[in-house]
Amino acid sequence: MRGNGPGLLLAHGAGGGIDANFGPILDELTSRNTVVGPDYPGTGRTPSRGGALSLDGLADALVATAVEEGVESFAIAGYSLGTPVAVR
Repeated sequence: MRGNGPGLLLAHGAGGGIDANFGPILDELTSRNTVVGPDYPGTGRTPSRGGALSLDGLADALVATAVEEGVESFAIAGYSLGTPVAVR
């Protein structure tokens, strides 16, 4: 979690993580928003929890992370696989 302002939850693509997919624009995003950018289980700094992943499961995990960080109201931005995750 970084920044100040309205909440923004990031959902990254399948082949990367938050740093890989949003890194070049994170400074701009955090200048106006409180950005929550968790990596999916088994990606980036998040350990795998085993088992198959699903869109619903990924969406639930992202929302849970935002709420755990105290950001209960947010927009969501998805990149590649993150787009259907965001729609869920």
